[in-house]
Amino acid sequence: MVRPVVYESRRLEFICGRLCAQRALQDIGIHDAEVQVAHDGSPIWPTGVVGSISHTDTFAAAAVVSSTELRSIGVDSEKIVERQSVDTIRQECLTTREDAQLQSYLGAYDICVLCTLFFSAKESVWKALYPVTQEFLEFRDVEIAAFDFSTGNFRESNSPVASESLDAGHLGVGRFRVSGSFVHTSFEMEAEP
Repeated sequence: MVRPVVYESRRLEFICGRLCAQRALQDIGIHDAEVQVAHDGSPIWPTGVVGSISHTDTFAAAAVVSSTELRSIGVDSEKIVERQSVDTIRQECLTTREDAQLQSYLGAYDICVLCTLFFSAKESVWKALYPVTQEFLEFRDVEIAAFDFSTGNFRESNSPVASESLDAGHLGVGRFRVSGSFVHTSFEMEAEP
């Protein structure tokens, strides 16, 4: 269950993210659990639940699901970047293959939207991977293989760093949506057999 909240003050981001998490937990029947904070700042979900929180600018959301349904989930929402941030994202976040992919989408899609989409997709993959691997990854450690604008899905390319920790194969399913001035992404890792 995904629960968004819109608010006006940046200082409320953390609180609103936790409020979304509480509401999402209630939506799946967990009413008395509190989402704790780990030493690294990540959320500690109740036993039997995996989840993710995103908060940025004036938007917060959380997604939770039973750990029998998914191994992990990551959600991210980003305000579409301004033009002056494009070069920084391309130079510091994208691999050579991702930058070539971005260039192939130009003309059909705005470069600010594309840069935000790559950034957010990587964030959602990272948020799904971290609880499983407990490894901090750099932006270039995760590579987005392709966006399908007709379905709103994306694929990751299963980076070597992630592969070492997870015995590789297909990591999961990515989804994206551009809505107003925001890009929203999620990444779901399938439950272990």
